[in-house]
Amino acid sequence: MTNGNITRISDNEAIVASVPKDAFKAMFYLFAGKPDSRSKSFSKKIQINKQSIIDLNSSIRKKFELHQIDQVVTTVSMAQKGKEATEFGIWSTFEEHDFKIPEVTESVLLKWDFLIKLESYAAPQRHTLSVKIIKSPTAEDVLRRVFTQQDEEDDSGSGVCTVRVDFINHMLADELINVVEKWNKTLSKCSSIPSFVEWAVKYDHKIARAIHYSISTFVLILIVALVGHYGRNWTELYRLAQVVILGVAAFHIAVGIGRYFASKAYSSINESAEYFPFCITSGDINAIEDSRKSTLKHLRGFLFSCSIAFSINIACAITVFKVGLS
Repeated sequence: MTNGNITRISDNEAIVASVPKDAFKAMFYLFAGKPDSRSKSFSKKIQINKQSIIDLNSSIRKKFELHQIDQVVTTVSMAQKGKEATEFGIWSTFEEHDFKIPEVTESVLLKWDFLIKLESYAAPQRHTLSVKIIKSPTAEDVLRRVFTQQDEEDDSGSGVCTVRVDFINHMLADELINVVEKWNKTLSKCSSIPSFVEWAVKYDHKIARAIHYSISTFVLILIVALVGHYGRNWTELYRLAQVVILGVAAFHIAVGIGRYFASKAYSSINESAEYFPFCITSGDINAIEDSRKSTLKHLRGFLFSCSIAFSINIACAITVFKVGLS
């Protein structure tokens, strides 16, 4: 009911305030700034232990001391083999935890949620720093350059270590990424992978193709040499026909053999390059030792495949040489 300038509203009626959308967004960002994200991946095959993680937290905390940080919550999430996970919601529980356990670590996610006071905003702004270390990137990881909020439990990024900052202050984000980058550089490199294996992994496709095509090529050269040898004398057409038929069959067999040993060499190279960056739990230490043994086993398999291919090629070359002299 309206009486002059007075509007009386019954108890059953509701009051709805209408605010323009742009004005509401401007008001919202005044108190809670519009966040951006930045990430960076590092491919160095690092070796980390509990002390390495503590050192990173110390470096991050020192950087926080240079800014007006209101609240900081540090959490550690460890994914373990067998889909088990350990969550440390308070940093002190991680420091005090006894890691003499048989579980093998698959990934570690460190998060720093903090509020920082900025002159441009009325309220402290939330920032999040995330550092994730994974055992080894998958094909899907290579395609995904950054991890999203909903995928934080999945292995992500294109490297062993990935850092992400959700921020309002660009300068602080860059400083935090630089801290993680310097930390990554100070970590020791994994020693369980021989330098030869690293070189082989870099050229694994080329090595596999060389094995595949070299066997086929040398067998084909041998067939051509034999056909040319028996084709000189037309009285031996029957033998020539035999050589051609057997040669075609031998070539197809050679292609299959080349493909087989190329595949074996390729898989042996990549399986020998598997490594464990973590040396946190007792299970991790055992996994590193098993990885060393596995590397030697697969390395022997790679050398065997290469030696078989080399022997076939040498045998074909010697036969061609003898046929040419006869």
